[in-house]
Amino acid sequence: MNNLGNMKLWQRFVALIVCVVLGFVVYGLWSFKTLDELKVNGPIYHNIIQGKDLVADVLPPP
Repeated sequence: MNNLGNMKLWQRFVALIVCVVLGFVVYGLWSFKTLDELKVNGPIYHNIIQGKDLVADVLPPP
């Protein structure tokens, strides 16, 4: 039998809880990283502002 078949019920439950908690932690870290990149004054925001400023400098005034 494999190792999972030899585990007791409480060991399987603990393993399941650890997997779920680990999944939430990974998801939370990923979410904060994504929000940090997409927030106002974040790196993507600055790229948009630089592009807008470049177009404003190149185009003649109306």
